Amino acid sequence: MITVKQMQRNLTGNPERIERMMRVLPDMLREERIKPMMHRNMKVEKNLEKRLKMVQNLWVQECA
Repeated sequence: MITVKQMQRNLTGNPERIERMMRVLPDMLREERIKPMMHRNMKVEKNLEKRLKMVQNLWVQECA
């Protein structure tokens, strides 16, 4: 998986990709959170939260 910073560089200036990530990341995070505790990975959940926050900030800057 690429870093959050690299993902931000890839998404900057591309509203279609930003909107796609705004649709996909919440679903990915929701799926991770509904897993049973023994199969749940907190690092993955934290990473998805960071990515979602970054994409939300990009969306506010570029798409709104």
